[in-house]
Amino acid sequence: MAFVCRPRPGNVSAEVAERGYTLLELPALAHDQDVSEPSASEGLGWLGADPETDAAQTKMLVDEWGGASALVVDHYGIDWRWERALRSSVGKVLVIDDLADRRHECDILTDSLAVDNASDRYAHLVDSGTRLLLGPRFAVLRKEFLRQRASVPARDGHIKKILVTFGGVDEQGYAARAVRALRPILDDDVVIDVVVGAGGRHVVDVQKICAADPNVRVHIDCVNIAELMRSADLGIGGGGGTAWERACMGLPSIVAAIAPNQNGVARALSDALCGLLVSAGDDFDATLVSVVGVLLNQPALVKALGANGAQLVDGRGTERLVRELLMAAIRFRAASMQDMQAVWEWRNHLSVRKASMNTEKIPWSAHQTWYRTAIESPSVRLLIAENDAGPIGVVRFDLRAEVAEISIYLEPGSQGNGWGPRILSQAQAWLAQNEPKVERINATVRAHNPASSRAFESAGYRIRAHLYERELRDAAS
Repeated sequence: MAFVCRPRPGNVSAEVAERGYTLLELPALAHDQDVSEPSASEGLGWLGADPETDAAQTKMLVDEWGGASALVVDHYGIDWRWERALRSSVGKVLVIDDLADRRHECDILTDSLAVDNASDRYAHLVDSGTRLLLGPRFAVLRKEFLRQRASVPARDGHIKKILVTFGGVDEQGYAARAVRALRPILDDDVVIDVVVGAGGRHVVDVQKICAADPNVRVHIDCVNIAELMRSADLGIGGGGGTAWERACMGLPSIVAAIAPNQNGVARALSDALCGLLVSAGDDFDATLVSVVGVLLNQPALVKALGANGAQLVDGRGTERLVRELLMAAIRFRAASMQDMQAVWEWRNHLSVRKASMNTEKIPWSAHQTWYRTAIESPSVRLLIAENDAGPIGVVRFDLRAEVAEISIYLEPGSQGNGWGPRILSQAQAWLAQNEPKVERINATVRAHNPASSRAFESAGYRIRAHLYERELRDAAS
C-alpha cells in the first residue's frame, strides 16, 4: 500500500512513513499557503497544483512504483478528468465523496451520508456502470473502533464524562469554547476529556484551562480516541469523520458543523436521531449550554441517541469497501444451449424461487421451450455473468423500444457474497454499450425482499411504486 502526498503546510507525510507505509511524495510547490481548512467550494485550492499537473505527476509516481491494482481517491479537488488520467496506471478506482458536486469516472463511489434517495445525488455524476456504495454502513473507520465497540459498557444516560474534539487544527477554538461554556453548568465531579492536535492554533488555551481544573484533561495528538469514546457518556464535536466514529461507539453526540463540508454529516446524524445539532459561529456557546442543559435532565434521551448511533454505523464500512475492491472482475457472455440445464437448475433452487415473482418450480419441458425462444429472440438478451472462478449469475433483458426490463438471479453457490449489486451495475454498463437505444431499465422486485431492494438501490435504481427504474441517458451524460 502506498500514499500519494504533496508536502504542504499541515501535512501528515511523516506520520505515514513512520507507520511503515510507502510514501510517494509529489514535488513541493514553489509558493504555498496554509489551506488546512478551506471551504468545500475551495477544493482546487486544497489540491495546490492545477489538476492536470497534479494528475501527470501522480501518474508518473504510480508508474515508477509499478502501477496499482486499485486507486482510492478522497479529495474535493479531484474530478473525472484527474481520474481518467490515472486509469492506465491502476486497476479499479474507488472515489470517496460526500458533496455530489462534480463528475467522477470510477468503478466504485462511496458516500456515507444517510439521505433519502441517496443514489439520485449521483445520477448525473457517474457512468451507468459505477457501483454506488451509499450510506453509513460504508463509513470508513479504523479497525480499533470495531474492536472497542464490542466492549462498550451499558450507559444509563447520566452524564459524568464528556469527550470534546473538533479536529487537530480547530482554527476557531471550538474545543476551548465548549469547555469554558459548559464548566459552570456541570457538577464539579464531571470529567471533560479534550482532544486537540499539537499544531492546533488554540492548544495553549486548552492547556491553560486544564491547568486550572483537574477534571479537564487534555489529550494532544491522541492515539487512543476509540478508548476515550468507549468510556465517555457524551461526545461533542464537529461533523467530520469523527462524527461517524462517535456513532459507531454508541456515544450520544452533540454536533456542530464547523465547516461547509460538514453540513451533510451533521444533518444525517440529526435525521437519524443519534446527534443533536448546535449552531457554529457566534451562537455556538449559548446553544451548546442550552442543549447540554436539557440532556443533563433527560437520561432516556441520552440513551436513545447512543443506541440510534450504534445502529446507524456498525463499524464494518472499511471491510465492505475493501471486499469490493478485491472482488474479481465480472464478465458477461451470451447464454448458449450448453447453459440450458445449469440455468434451469439455478432457477429452481429454493433460494432463487423465494425471491422470484413466480415461486413455483419450472418444469424441464417448459424451461426448454422458454430457453430456446429467449436465446433466439431479437428482443431478449440472456447473459451469463462470470468471474475467474466461473458462472455466478444470470441476467435477462427484455427490450421494448427505449425501455429494457431486467431480471437477475445468482448461481446458488455465489449468494451471500455481494455479487448481486455488482452484477446489476456492470449489466447496465453492458446494456448501455451494446444497446445504445435503450434509455431506461425497469425492474420488478417481489414484496418483502429487502436484499433485492438494497441491490437495486445500490446500483442507482429509483423506486416508483413497486417498480425500480434506471435512467441510462442521465447516468452517462
